Amino acid sequence: MNDLTHDRQQTNEYSLRKAIATDEQAVRALMHLGGMGLAADWQNATVAVDSNGTLIGYIRIQETSKGPHVAPVAVMPAWQGHGVGRALMQAELEQHHALKLVSRGDAAGFYHALGGTEISFDEISGDLEEDCEHCADRAACQPVAFILTLEATHG
Repeated sequence: MNDLTHDRQQTNEYSLRKAIATDEQAVRALMHLGGMGLAADWQNATVAVDSNGTLIGYIRIQETSKGPHVAPVAVMPAWQGHGVGRALMQAELEQHHALKLVSRGDAAGFYHALGGTEISFDEISGDLEEDCEHCADRAACQPVAFILTLEATHG
């Protein structure tokens, strides 16, 4: 069941909805925590908010010639390990059926646990691949390219 077609998916602790203009400051802060900037089309995204309406997670999908890519998914540290990232990924997988992404090496286990398969960087959009190639933190980051499919997450 995917209530995102109705703009909201609810759990007892948090809900998912499409990003809105008033989310900008919170999304910017979350991206800063992860050492990332805010994309110009940041509103093309789904957010997770807690029961008080506080933004706790964010996922943006970038459509590319090589298919939809996660760019990025981020969850507030206090909410990591509570299923927020999994829920955001699952909601987007239900819409797109397959997603590609580049993970920081330390997060690869999360994507493996979701049923992700490591792929060659040749299968990743040139823009995302180029970001990794020119990144000063590449050696520390140890990026890994993945594809996740709806079938694998339900398997």
